[in-house]
Parts: sequence; C-alpha cells; structure tokens
Amino acid sequence: PMRPVTVRAETRWRPLAVVAFMVSMAAAILVYANRELAGDLFWLLAAGRYVSEGGDSVRDPFLTIAHGGHWYNQQWLSEWLIYQVQRLGGIKLVSFLYALLLGGTLAPLAWGCRRRRLALTLGAFVLFLGSAVCVLQPRAAGLSFLAFALVIAVVYASRGRRRLLLLLPPLFALWANLHGAFVAGLLFVGLSAMGAAIARRGGTRLPRISLRPALPLVGAGVAAAAALLLTPLGAGLLDYMSQIGQNEALPLLTHEWLPTWKHPAALALLIAFCAFATMLFRAHPKPRPLAPALVAIGFAAFAATTARQTVWLGPVAFHLVRELAHPGIWRVPRRVAIPAALAAVAALAIWWIGVPPAPTQAGMMTAGADYAAAHPPRHGRILTPTGTGSYMLWRHPDVPVVVDGRLERYSSRELLAGYRLLAGSGHSLRYLRRWNVGAVLTRNRRGAAELRRHGFRLKARIGRAYYLTAQ
Repeated sequence: PMRPVTVRAETRWRPLAVVAFMVSMAAAILVYANRELAGDLFWLLAAGRYVSEGGDSVRDPFLTIAHGGHWYNQQWLSEWLIYQVQRLGGIKLVSFLYALLLGGTLAPLAWGCRRRRLALTLGAFVLFLGSAVCVLQPRAAGLSFLAFALVIAVVYASRGRRRLLLLLPPLFALWANLHGAFVAGLLFVGLSAMGAAIARRGGTRLPRISLRPALPLVGAGVAAAAALLLTPLGAGLLDYMSQIGQNEALPLLTHEWLPTWKHPAALALLIAFCAFATMLFRAHPKPRPLAPALVAIGFAAFAATTARQTVWLGPVAFHLVRELAHPGIWRVPRRVAIPAALAAVAALAIWWIGVPPAPTQAGMMTAGADYAAAHPPRHGRILTPTGTGSYMLWRHPDVPVVVDGRLERYSSRELLAGYRLLAGSGHSLRYLRRWNVGAVLTRNRRGAAELRRHGFRLKARIGRAYYLTAQ
C-alpha cells in the first residue's frame, strides 16, 4: 500500500510567508502611492461626525442648497468608522489603516491560490495593485473592495461545505451599510451560479444545463439580495441607486465615471486583464471549464462600462488563477520571503514615523477655504468646487456653501451650473440669485474676471485661488 504523504512544517509555512509578503508589500506600495487626499474623505468625516452625534439619515443637515431635503445616507457605517479612526489618530491614521485594509484584501485571495503556480499568482498580484489604485485615496469604496474579495472567498470555499453560503446574506447586509457597490458581489454570485448550471459533466466536451448544482448559489444570491434591505434606508436603497444612475453630470465632473475607453489607465488595466485571462484559459487542458470564462467575460464587460468598475478586475484575476492555473508549490525560501516581508513592514513603519500626512488635492484650495470661512460674506452662501465644499463641511460646518462632494445629492443641472459659474459662464449667472451666492472661491482666472464684471469684488488671492464677495 502507498504511504501517506506527510507535509513538512516548512512547506506549510512557505505559503503563509509569501502571503504575508504580498499583503505587507501591497500596503507599503499603496500607502506611499497615496500622495494627496480627495474631497471624498472630508465629506465622509463630516457625515461621520453627524452620525456619531446621533443624527438621523432622513434630513440633510448640511448648509448647502440641499439642506433640509431628503437624504439617502446609504454608507453611514463607513462614515462612522472613518470618523472614529480620525478621532483616534487623525488623518494620518486614516491613511495608514486604509492602506492596510487594501493590502489585507489580498489575504483571502492569495491564500486561495497557494496551491497554484507562484508566477501566475504574482501576475494576479500586479493586476490587483492596478485595481487598488482605483480606490487609492481613503474612501468608502475601499470597504467594498474588501467585501468583494470576501464574497469570492466564500463562494469558492462553499464548494466543499455548502453551509458556508449562509455567510453571504449577513455579508451583503453589512456591505449595504458600508457602500453601494454591492452590485459587483451580486454579479459574481450570479455568474458563478450560471457557470455551475452549464458546467461540463462526465468528461463531455459540450456543456449540459442542469439547475440542481446551481440551486445553492441561487438561493444564497436571492437571500443576499433580500439582505440588502437591512439598512436604515430599507426599500429606499433602490431610490438611492437610481439617483446615481440618472445623474448625467458624473462623467463630466469625475474621471472615474468616464467610459473606460476614454480613460487610458483604466483601459490599459482592462486590456491587461483580458490578456491574462486568455492566457490562463488557453493554457488549461481541454475540456476547459466554462464557469471561470463566464466570470471573466462578465466582469470584463462590466469593467468596460465605466472606469470605476475596473476595480474588480484584480480580485477576479486571483479567482481565475485558482480556477485555471496548473497546480504548483510555492518554493520561495523562507530566507527570501521573510526578509522581504519584514522590509515591507519596515517601510510601513518608516512611513508612519517619518512621512508627514498627505496634503489635500491642489484643486481643493484648502487655504482659500480657510480664509473664506474666516472672512465670510455679509449674506448668502459661498460657491466653491464640490471637493472644496466637502472640506468646508468638515472644517467649517457653520459656513453655508452651495454644493459639496456628494454628487448624487444634486441634480445634473445644479452641478453643471455651479461649475459653469466658477468658469465664468454668463448663461449660469441667474443661479447667483437663486442660490443666494454671497461669495465665490475659484481657481479659474476667467471666471473671477467675469464675476467682477457682474458685481463681485476681489477680496483676496490665496495662492492660485480667487476669493470674491458680492458688493
């Protein structure tokens, strides 16, 4: 009789060391790559402060043109969490823990590939870093990144233990309170169920449709979709999602909502993912499984819609490695993997001790916003770009502004009119009176000159920002 194969402790240790290296290296790369803070973080902090103080999620409390209206505060839990981290250690701790969160997303994905060839796993690692750049700055979307990786891990692990699918409904309920990108998780569950239904069986070359293997995933997906209503919004979550989909101004104001073919970096990531998936599929011996191909095609098509959807390609790349790559043993010596992981940890420590907090984006004009708050107009609101408006909500909550970075909170007409005013468009001047604008903070020289011709006075110039007040 054959002797049982014993696995040495060293063999078991190597995958753990490699995964630790990947996680720490990814966190180190991402924390150094994040060189500036966006307005999303500041309105998360402002909303988190409001939630932490016991505010409800029904009426808009902020002094913008949306004040007092119905507010779909869907990601209240992310706001609360990020605000608590900021209270504990400031903006720097938020940036540090956020990078660790993005790096930690790798752990379940890489561990699932520990019995596949290391070179292909490292290829997925590179794609993962490209995807993580899509959510590089601290924001609620990073928590969706982690939730999506956990969904992939649960679905794969459930093949031997179907009871693990019971984890999906509470996971999606939590996700629905953190961020609105849970559609990607539902898409993965749906595509996995379709793949299970049409898998080749009995060594046949042609697929055979059978619903029975897909029923556990279908049931878990339906339960997960129902669990999305376990939020303070309830059925209002659907209204929130429709608001985002109907806002035509988003592609004009932020690059992440651009069609992928108009965003060179996102398009390059999509092309690299398609090439990687094709290589894995062609290298697999025939008959090739259909389920991973279905997942790859589905997410490639999803990523082709807008640049922000390319964020899912990195985690999906790990899924494809686990499904399609040849078996292999990670033979990286501990004397290489452990020092490399320690070097990444040391880089994180150096960042924490010696690197100052990341500055805000230049376009946010924080110095100008602080000056405007110290010298407010005699009456009316201050018109600023949306990111600056978010900063004002956080640093100067008692100063009325026109709009902030919650782009789904405003109509396309309001958002575009605000930016046209900042750029000096005469067609939008009627909004000055409608919004009771008493001051304007803009970086646009032409816009400042046009506003001066229509009764505004240049009160100060702070850096490249112009601060004008109504006479």
